[in-house]
Amino acid sequence: MTPTTTFRVIHMGDNQTDEKAKKSEGIESRVFDRGLPVNTLAMAERLKELLKENDTNCLEHAKSDPRIRQLLWLINQQFYGSLATVDLGKEWDEMYAASPQAEKDRLECEKGRKLTETIRQKYPETANFQIGDKEHFLKAAECAEKLGGEPLETFKRALTSLYRWTVNDQSETKGRVRLTPDFVPHSFGFVISNLKGEFVLNGGVICHGLKGVETFSVELVDKSDIHWSVHT
Repeated sequence: MTPTTTFRVIHMGDNQTDEKAKKSEGIESRVFDRGLPVNTLAMAERLKELLKENDTNCLEHAKSDPRIRQLLWLINQQFYGSLATVDLGKEWDEMYAASPQAEKDRLECEKGRKLTETIRQKYPETANFQIGDKEHFLKAAECAEKLGGEPLETFKRALTSLYRWTVNDQSETKGRVRLTPDFVPHSFGFVISNLKGEFVLNGGVICHGLKGVETFSVELVDKSDIHWSVHT
């Protein structure tokens, strides 16, 4: 039977006989009374006690304790109403939409979209790329553009080499490239996967020739100037 929504306030000293009888049971035992307790602080304290009894600080590890279930019902019915059906997904969506984080994420998403457009316009070779750090990519591209000439061409050739893994002979998309920053400045790690998300190849696009920078990558050609090459 669903309890009525008539509440009574419990104060120390009220109904002393009833209090003594139920003291050992705790406030959660009132879940089946015709009138329900309204002292949320008392419920919170009792929840703390029960968690300690279960030797945990996480409700997930105390699901088997019926007293905790009763207590949570009391707290939730007080907030939502005794006949409420709570959709936690909807609750989260509403809380998120009203939070500062939602606007922050929206701005970050818009920034990412604009950066992607900039990259696509300058480097159409990245059509099938998922670029994990777009600002890192643009800094590497800026370095290549400032150098111009052969260094810039090696940068573009490296991107084109990866792109070719993502299309078939008819230029139809068959895979994706995921780029992530490498510890070597202006360099990337990459993972190529097919359209099912299955692994195909991984490696790095490494910037060589930077003064004082050790790449820990071996090349078969002897080039001392700044250039980019693909390593697998």
